[in-house]
Amino acid sequence: MGYAALVDRYQLRLPLPPRLAAVARRHHPKSSEEWLLLTPRHEPADTLGGHLEFALKWEGVDLSVLTHLFRTVSPDEVGGVVREKPTGIYTRRLWFLYEWLTGVRDRRRTTLLAPQGRRQSAGYEAVLSSGPAHGNAGSLSEEAAG
Repeated sequence: MGYAALVDRYQLRLPLPPRLAAVARRHHPKSSEEWLLLTPRHEPADTLGGHLEFALKWEGVDLSVLTHLFRTVSPDEVGGVVREKPTGIYTRRLWFLYEWLTGVRDRRRTTLLAPQGRRQSAGYEAVLSSGPAHGNAGSLSEEAAG
């Protein structure tokens, strides 16, 4: 499900994210550091859109997987996902990420993704929370430390 399903389906050559989400068969799953286990009601549709929404909702934003995926799928496939739920929060995040990572962008923010013959009223959705950003606790390289 999610990123693992997309990596497998589109044969993306990159490592899997460190923590994946999956749907357990029982209703009281136990998660671990490597796996977020969800109840059966969270099962995504077995489509590009279903797995992308699941991944963004439960696994977060993985720029590596998304970059490789967007190089593999056609703009029409991504456009179809957005047209299915043009005002959905995860769809709007996907829309922003697609345009940002591919460089495909229209001044009206509706490029290939707007339904034909209709104006799109929903804009981008924030990809990151407005709270503080967290990085790793490592040290700066000698070049960065200056």
